[in-house]
Amino acid sequence: MKKLILSLTAIALVAGCQKSSDKPADTLPAAAKKLADAAPTKAEMKKVEAVKEAGAKELTEEKLKAFIVYEREMLPQTKLAMEMAMGAFKKAGKDMAKEMSRDERRKVMEEAQKAALAKSGLEQGDIPKLSMITTEYYTPRVIALDSEKEQAERQKRMDEAKAAGKEPGLMDKALFDSTKEQLDRFAADRQKFMEKYGKETVELLDKYIDPFTELQRERMNAILPSKKQK
Repeated sequence: MKKLILSLTAIALVAGCQKSSDKPADTLPAAAKKLADAAPTKAEMKKVEAVKEAGAKELTEEKLKAFIVYEREMLPQTKLAMEMAMGAFKKAGKDMAKEMSRDERRKVMEEAQKAALAKSGLEQGDIPKLSMITTEYYTPRVIALDSEKEQAERQKRMDEAKAAGKEPGLMDKALFDSTKEQLDRFAADRQKFMEKYGKETVELLDKYIDPFTELQRERMNAILPSKKQK
């Protein structure tokens, strides 16, 4: 189970990185096929769902605050973790967990995790559950928050154009409509999450949206430093 979770987490990192990649388009189909081949089976997904459900059931404010401490301590290892995951995935695909276990750099990760666990007060068994439930909720929420800010700026430009007796820009109109559809999907997914894990879980997660947003952005900046400069 531990190897399955490690593989799925690493695959998600690889997928996210490739979506943001500046590589030529003709190199992406092969990468996409490899990701598709690595997709978990139904049986594996059932195990993952069980982990997420346990994470939601056991979630407390104390654990969530401790997980922020853990994630903050592990942040300096983000780039190393990504390099290990990318290398293992390239060599072994879905069996990347075994490949990563042979990587000598894992000792650095293990020591960092040991220190992070000690500082946060969490147990090793807490990490997969907390990681999966927070990732499922916060990842789309952070994207939605960024989209909402951009949408507000577009709305302002469109309103100013109308007030001046002009037609809003075609690009603003097109992006406004597509972003609205995306935000509607995010809202629907959030509602499904609430129905599945409970209103109290969502309210608790929302309470700590700011520190998790900061962590996610810092993590992506560590993996994709060029994005930070743009």
